[in-house]
Amino acid sequence: MPKLTKKQVDRLREIYEELKAIESSLPIHGSKAIEKQVISNYNHLIQELEKMEGQDLSDFKIYREDLYYSVQSLKVAVSRSIAHLRTKYNLEEDKIVGIGNVIQIIQDEELKSRCLDLLSAKGNFDRVIREATTILENRIRTLSDPKLREVGVKLVDRVLSPTTGLLTLDGEPNEQEGFYQLYRGVMLSFRDETHHRIVDRFTREDAIKTLAFIDILLETLKKSKPRHSP
Repeated sequence: MPKLTKKQVDRLREIYEELKAIESSLPIHGSKAIEKQVISNYNHLIQELEKMEGQDLSDFKIYREDLYYSVQSLKVAVSRSIAHLRTKYNLEEDKIVGIGNVIQIIQDEELKSRCLDLLSAKGNFDRVIREATTILENRIRTLSDPKLREVGVKLVDRVLSPTTGLLTLDGEPNEQEGFYQLYRGVMLSFRDETHHRIVDRFTREDAIKTLAFIDILLETLKKSKPRHSP
């Protein structure tokens, strides 16, 4: 393994995780075009590796003519880059827990399609939380009444209140109350904070944890039912 400083080793692990995040965000099949920002993020990671290793890694980069940024071309490039890191630096899956492994637990398809690519960026992870809370808010509105104009905690109160809400959450009364307070809490904290200002304090790990939590709330919403009139 090449001689690296501790700081370089830490960054190497981060690059590995970011590459796994890109890999996991790509659809299994298809040849549709990939957003330029995803390609730019990927190429930037390869440029960092070039400086760290002191060698030309142009063969790993994606260029404009490469199948018009297709899913398949990026898949091949990312897979080769990950294999390069594993082989050259003796990286093993059980020693480095990449984002790609962590985010496999996320089940909601809309959450995956709108948020996972943002995890491959170098920063600005408040965008992940902003998008995830928007998805949650929109899902609450869509499942109850798309015409509702309330937002944030007022929407949660209108739709999920255990006594007067348009929807009834699954479970015993105390469980319904508990989840109702969780939805309110997300709106009062994560949603309101990221929707009204730029927030630089969130790390990638914070974003992953938030996605997993919101995934649970989205799954719980699937089990809700319209409140029947007496």
